[in-house]
Amino acid sequence: MALAVTSATGAFSGISVTVPYTALPGTHWVTGVARGTTGTSAQASFRVQTNWSQSGYSPLHWGRNPYENVLNTVNVGTIDLDWTFAATGAITSSPAVAGGTVYFGSADDNLYAVNVTTGAKVWSFKTGAAITDSSPAVANGIVYIGSTDDYLYAVNATTGAQSWKFKTRRGHQFVA
Repeated sequence: MALAVTSATGAFSGISVTVPYTALPGTHWVTGVARGTTGTSAQASFRVQTNWSQSGYSPLHWGRNPYENVLNTVNVGTIDLDWTFAATGAITSSPAVAGGTVYFGSADDNLYAVNVTTGAKVWSFKTGAAITDSSPAVANGIVYIGSTDDYLYAVNATTGAQSWKFKTRRGHQFVA
């Protein structure tokens, strides 16, 4: 709880809201209620996410998410299969999860974006060759992935449109 004064438009400043570590992933609400008998109130939402934006969680490849507060050693054995997705080629790299989307490459030359809740394909992006050893990394709305055509691709995480590609040294695949 906090006490704040608002502007004429209802905006407040000078207060901060701390989200507890125990807040589960999903949408949560902050509600402001006017003092007195007016009954006036306002709400704003915020979203808690525990993304794995690259293989191993971080550039240091910790292999654990310090913000994960749902799964633990006691309940991880109760995980059930929610959905499957069939690509036309083998999937041999680790996925990245960010913003409610799972990103992964396939030997069918595609980078896939799949809805984390439903398993429905959001988009696919065709590279010039198989994506067999490169795991995607997601940062600032861009998915980065290497392909066996010796290119590093940057793809818009929302639309699947290519932002740019970079030719790596011949025979040396970039591994994110």
